[in-house]
Amino acid sequence: MSRRPECVLVTGAAGFIGSTLCERLLAEGRRVVCVDNLVTGRTDNIRHLMELDDFEFLQHDVSNPFFIEGEIDSVLHFASPANMRPYSDSN
Repeated sequence: MSRRPECVLVTGAAGFIGSTLCERLLAEGRRVVCVDNLVTGRTDNIRHLMELDDFEFLQHDVSNPFFIEGEIDSVLHFASPANMRPYSDSN
């Protein structure tokens, strides 16, 4: 009986750091589910991964509920705008 590969959900995976992490996880034999709303990420960063059987891309804003079919073993959360404006104005 064959064991299923560990499945990792990576949010913000179409960004530079997230896409590099996805490449590494796939090279280590893991299944990767990529979730990104593409506000700051780019599909060019993950285009070469989209043909792989162990890679799945979901364009979605993680601040809204979503469903992933199957088991997820771990979540790596990198979804955050790179250039965030301040949360409060001190002026």
